Amino acid sequence: MLGRKIYDPDGVESPHIEMDGLGLLDIETTFAAEKSTRRVEAVPMKVVRENDYPLKGYEIHMGETTGDVGLFRVRNLSPNTKGLVSYLDGSEKGNCWGTYIHGVFDNDGFRRDLINNLRAKRGLSPLGPCCSYPAVKERAIDSLAEMVKSHIDMDAVKGMVGL
Repeated sequence: MLGRKIYDPDGVESPHIEMDGLGLLDIETTFAAEKSTRRVEAVPMKVVRENDYPLKGYEIHMGETTGDVGLFRVRNLSPNTKGLVSYLDGSEKGNCWGTYIHGVFDNDGFRRDLINNLRAKRGLSPLGPCCSYPAVKERAIDSLAEMVKSHIDMDAVKGMVGL
């Protein structure tokens, strides 16, 4: 939707065969009938700190985007996935960019590099390392698990499901 046009020849998402996008990126997307889901690694084409890459993430999309694509060099990590092994993904124009990579901001170094690049454009000094997203996420999951363990009557739950 960030691009110029969206084509849906099979009517997968709507009865409209063609729609204008927002026009923020110089790309066009054509939907396909089959959804693609895969784990990926990616390297930004404008690497700031080589040792923080590749990024980890996953893709969920249906179709193909063409035009000014090349923000990331992506490698498919999912076994038994048809087609692409290595390819370009993402587009940028000015301060807008888009990618099919979900979880890209879970990568601490990339997130910090992006923020520091924006800070530099504003004449601000860079920020140092921050929190570890995986560690914050793990603590939150542990906290939730402990809450469930402390407040849920598992025998009652097992009885409800017939165990």
